[in-house]
Amino acid sequence: MATTATGYRHIEPSDSGVSVIAGTGYNVVPLLEHYTARGWTTEEFQQHYPDLTPAQLHSVLAYYYDHGDELDGELRRRTKRVEQTRRQTPSPPVVDHLRALRRESAP
Repeated sequence: MATTATGYRHIEPSDSGVSVIAGTGYNVVPLLEHYTARGWTTEEFQQHYPDLTPAQLHSVLAYYYDHGDELDGELRRRTKRVEQTRRQTPSPPVVDHLRALRRESAP
């Protein structure tokens, strides 16, 4: 396999410009989000994504190490959007009910 437009053997831009693992449906940023948030080793990373080859995952990590500031910024923006959405979205009634039950049963 030749080097792709990104300069990384297994990483290529999608039609929308998002970095993906070539030939898969995997977007690089969510993979990195899981890897960094959970503090996985490369072996654990492979265990959680057994359908990806070690070469593909190492290419993702190399891409991250070479573009860390940019990707960390994207991870922070994603986290901020999730937090904003969570704050703006009311809890479903069942969640409120379960929380109330938990409070009632607390010592």
